[in-house]
Amino acid sequence: MLSFRKIFIVIFIAGHSLTAKAYSGDSTWLNKSNRYIIGASMGAAIPFLNFGVPSSTSVYYFGSQFSGYAKSGFHFNVNAEFLITPNFGIKGMVGKNQNSYNTTAYNNSISYNDPGTTMVSANSYDSWEYLIGIFINAPFRRHPNLSFNFSVMGGCMAINFPTIVTDFSATSGQDAGESSISANNAKSFDGDFSLGLHDKINKHLNVSLDCSFSFAYMQFSNGIYTETVQGSPSISTTPSNPLNMWIGLFKPTISLGYLF
Repeated sequence: MLSFRKIFIVIFIAGHSLTAKAYSGDSTWLNKSNRYIIGASMGAAIPFLNFGVPSSTSVYYFGSQFSGYAKSGFHFNVNAEFLITPNFGIKGMVGKNQNSYNTTAYNNSISYNDPGTTMVSANSYDSWEYLIGIFINAPFRRHPNLSFNFSVMGGCMAINFPTIVTDFSATSGQDAGESSISANNAKSFDGDFSLGLHDKINKHLNVSLDCSFSFAYMQFSNGIYTETVQGSPSISTTPSNPLNMWIGLFKPTISLGYLF
């Protein structure tokens, strides 16, 4: 399996290779006055891996791989780039993702022994990404204002655990009550790969369409499952291991950048 170190080396070599073949004289994309780009992006945050899986076969609060039940949400980031050469540079990003919890899918997957009804409520997932890395910029020879941009970044993702509350009742009027699942927030290494099409519309403005993939392996510690049945004391259970979940996000975005 390729490590991030090997990927960085490959991109570094490719960037210098492109630079060696760069245009003579001033490049349309790069000149002495616009080596820096600051910008903002917005778009969708589409979950995959365990993060987006509503699995009826998983053990919701004791499983080694916790199902996220995340729905597609919103992504926003601010970013900065420094062009070392016309084709190679470094990049940083701070971004936020918000994904609501799929309470309907979770409710449908609950195995409730007594006939009756259940109602699930949960907070949204709010995650922050702090990333830095390198990128290759490859302009079209016939249209040098247009370029492909590929980046690889690494850093940290921090995410909350949405407290999940289930109200249940039985037709017999017995065993009505409430259960909840909670855990600490988590943070972990975050890897990100991005491919985009950039258009320099004038000397200082750049518009781009990007697609990026982020992934992180989270361990939510101090998980607690609490159940309160009508007429009985509350029962709390703590799993012996953290709640583990692979978080994946596909983020198609549109960006506006300022070159200076």
